[in-house]
Amino acid sequence: TMSKDVRRITKNYMTKPDEITVGQENAANNDITHTYTLVRPRERYEVLKRFISSEQNLYGIVFCRTRRDTIDVARDLSFDGFKADALNGDLSQAARDRVMQRFKRKNINILVATDVAARGIDVDEISHVFHYNIPEDINFYTHRSGRTGRAGNKGYSIILAHPKDKRILRSLENRINAPIKFVDVPSRKAIFAKKLNTLVEDIKRAQPIREVEGLMEELNEKTSNLTKEDLLRQIVF
Repeated sequence: TMSKDVRRITKNYMTKPDEITVGQENAANNDITHTYTLVRPRERYEVLKRFISSEQNLYGIVFCRTRRDTIDVARDLSFDGFKADALNGDLSQAARDRVMQRFKRKNINILVATDVAARGIDVDEISHVFHYNIPEDINFYTHRSGRTGRAGNKGYSIILAHPKDKRILRSLENRINAPIKFVDVPSRKAIFAKKLNTLVEDIKRAQPIREVEGLMEELNEKTSNLTKEDLLRQIVF
């Protein structure tokens, strides 16, 4: 993770230093799928929300450039019913520890963080990393995306890129030695269909309640004019 500027300083001020390298430089982690989508700034939050809504059992980090963004995004996600909290440099060490404990215990499943505040996060089960903005220093991208795809788990790195960022995306591909593939923003219909299928599967797995058995005759009479399709339609809508 040594940047070019730091490496130049070492050459200027150190005499024959030893360098210890773990792993291969710029080696791609095959357990991480790198993707991006193109979005205008005013649409960024809505696009993020769609990606989060489209995933079941998501456990992820949203990286933002500024402290203000972490607060705004975490607040908006919480307002929209997601379990999210912010982690940034304005928090005291005690407050940071509390947020991280909530995240590690999965009391929240979305951590919204700045690059500096997220240094040292050691959680193996993170499924998704969202880049609310491309980092100003592209070296940070490796650190961000490396929070997922750990300990043999599969992970996804999703960049919400501005249409003007295509050149930077190519630089990132060279940096990580792996393709960054374009993905479409999940449609409302696709999100709804996935949630509906999950609901139906939950209904199928649900155990009957004993107290309902005595009401079945009455329920059958009240729904006798409904087909199976009608009944399903009424339940899910």
